[in-house]
Amino acid sequence: MKKFIALAVGASFLFVFSAVGATKKEKIDKYEHWLKEEVKLLITQEEEKEFKKLKTDEEKDEFIEIFWAKRDPSSGTKENEFKDEWYQRLDYVNKTFTSGPRKGWRCDMGKVHMFFGPPSSTSATAGTKRDDPMGGSQIEASSETWIYQPMPDLGLLEAFRVTFREYQFGYDLDQQTPQSILRALEIFRQRVIFNADLKTL
Repeated sequence: MKKFIALAVGASFLFVFSAVGATKKEKIDKYEHWLKEEVKLLITQEEEKEFKKLKTDEEKDEFIEIFWAKRDPSSGTKENEFKDEWYQRLDYVNKTFTSGPRKGWRCDMGKVHMFFGPPSSTSATAGTKRDDPMGGSQIEASSETWIYQPMPDLGLLEAFRVTFREYQFGYDLDQQTPQSILRALEIFRQRVIFNADLKTL
């Protein structure tokens, strides 16, 4: 009987210890998930370094609030339209782009959708096989093109097209993508900081 009681007490200690460990892990996962899955495309290098230095949950929660406040285009209102739009796009790309080793926001189509939003129209072409004058044949990969209206804030002053070609692991940006589009993808995270000097709420 004593042996049974000792085993029961020992098991309860293990349960409590593992529950505490699980709670701590959930907290860590919450902030890691935010950093690595929710805002990886958006956070600047400086912000990421700063966030990783924070020790307490309170500091991290405050950082996240300020992070989104800096990206609020209408800071005088309760709504943060940019944040809402970001999470809508994130949900869409993670549910839509699910093939290949890079999924969701990690694939080229996902990244473009996160930064430029849904295209105004799309077109697709099937792969074709062409005879090579030197002998043999060449295969032109399938492609999908997204058409967008001008985005002056990103330096795209006219309507533009983003073309993806089907390569080995899914659809990637066409290798002939214009530099203006590549540049716009690069500078996006800086262009959406509307309140750069904000330090506290």
